[in-house]
Amino acid sequence: MAELSLFTDGSINPLSKIGYGAYLVATTPLPPCDQLTGRAVSKRFTETTSTRLEIQTLLWAIHELKGTGQLQTQRDHLTVYTDCQTIINLPTRRQRLEQNNYCSKKNIPLKNGDLYQQLFRQFDLTNLKLIKVRGHQSTKNKQHLDQIFTLVDRHARQALRAEQAK
Repeated sequence: MAELSLFTDGSINPLSKIGYGAYLVATTPLPPCDQLTGRAVSKRFTETTSTRLEIQTLLWAIHELKGTGQLQTQRDHLTVYTDCQTIINLPTRRQRLEQNNYCSKKNIPLKNGDLYQQLFRQFDLTNLKLIKVRGHQSTKNKQHLDQIFTLVDRHARQALRAEQAK
């Protein structure tokens, strides 16, 4: 039974609606940061928002892990570390979202309803545990998990900056 930790983050330019999602996967127990440096990967997303980008990145990362065989069955444990409050709160909102058919009180389809549904499917198919990390804190306050998350955060920001520099 595999025990994996997945760190995800995104960085977006709200004017262009272009963003980069990044993830890093590690086995549990977590290795030191110097062994993880350079292991984050990123992907470009278009026509997105900050929340949408965070969810797209998580879905992409899960898909990649399944594609490489690192995540195979519901017995495999995947702990997801994210600073996205929407992702953290989705499980508690699931029943209401499904009852309302992913629509607002005014019966307008939710902007990210399609992604919520995809993520709920992954919750059903995968043994996911969601952990909220505090992004963008000072170095002196960072624990080991925060330091790993910083690697992913920096990777996403650098990818976006490289695009903007073109």
